[in-house]
Parts: sequence; structure tokens; C-alpha cells
Amino acid sequence: MSDSARRARQPAADAVGADSDTADDEAAAGQIATGHASNGDGAGAGGAGNGGDGRDGNGVAGGRGGGGGAAGGDDAAIWTTVGRAREWLDTTNGRGHPELSMRILKVAEEYGEAAAAWIGATGQNPRKGITHTLDDVAAELGDIAFTALVAAASLGYDPRTVLAAVATKVSTRLAPPATSPAPPASRPARRPTAEDEVSP
Repeated sequence: MSDSARRARQPAADAVGADSDTADDEAAAGQIATGHASNGDGAGAGGAGNGGDGRDGNGVAGGRGGGGGAAGGDDAAIWTTVGRAREWLDTTNGRGHPELSMRILKVAEEYGEAAAAWIGATGQNPRKGITHTLDDVAAELGDIAFTALVAAASLGYDPRTVLAAVATKVSTRLAPPATSPAPPASRPARRPTAEDEVSP
């Protein structure tokens, strides 16, 4: 089974360090957590680049494409799963500072996995070559986002509010700059007066 297929079957709880009890829960939650729910296999990025080796013009391994599914259109399922993951961790591990610290550090762990996937997709390590695809990188980035939302919820914040606040902040930075005021009109040239004449 490919790494991408394995990641697609992992539960949302794996994004915060746990397994689900049923295969159905694993498949559904994994699709939400990693964004692998797909309506079909698209061309992907660079599927035919570099002589058909699956890399694009920059040497990055291409992905399947596709999209949609739970991650693409059912926001309510995402927020419900974030809440379920937080509740599951609260029940299993408690809510003390050490546990909350682990949930935040889990974001760093997921970041490392995304970095490793990107290195593998670019073939940066000549000994290993291409070991990952853009699907793998996207899945790891989804894990980062999901894990961060669970961490925020664990601290008592509504993850939707947290995410919306960040989007608003970024949106204001992307707004077109305000038009600068027009420069003042140049004054008409002053006629010389007797005081302006220089005496010999």
C-alpha cells in the first residue's frame, strides 16, 4: 500500500496521536484530516513532466489531482471532527499543562513530516531520490492545520473563530493600498517685485 493510500486511511485522531476503533471511522476521519477524499484522479502537477517520470519542470514529484469530498465541501464535518478529537484527547489524557504542551508540540512534529515529504517530493537526497508526491506533501500540510486547530480548541478557543481571525488579518494585508492623496497643485510663479531687484 502506498504511503498516500495509508495516510488516506488514518483517522483524524492520528493527527493528534491516536487510532480509531473502527475502519469506517478511520476512513471518514482520515479523509477529513488529510484531505484525501477525492472525486476522481486528476492529472496532478507534473504527471508527464521530465520524460514522464512524474516530476514537474522544477523536479517536484507530481500528485494525483482530484479534490472535493469531505475536505472540499463539508465544513461542518471538519469542525465536528476537531471537537471529537479534542474531547477524545481530554478523556484519554486529561487536560493538564503537560498534556496541552504535547498537543502544541504535535504541531511541530507534523511540520517535520511535511518538511520530510517535501524533501522526498523534490528528490533532494540523491541517495533516496523521489520518495514522496505532492499528494503526500498536501496531506502532511493538512495534518499540520488539523493538529493546530485541535490544539487551539484544547486551549478553550473556538477553532472557527481562531481561523476566521487569521483570515481577516491576512485579508487586510492583501487589500489594495489606499490611494495616496493628490500632490498639492503647484503655485503659479510669483512676479518679481522691487524688493527682489539686487542693487549694484
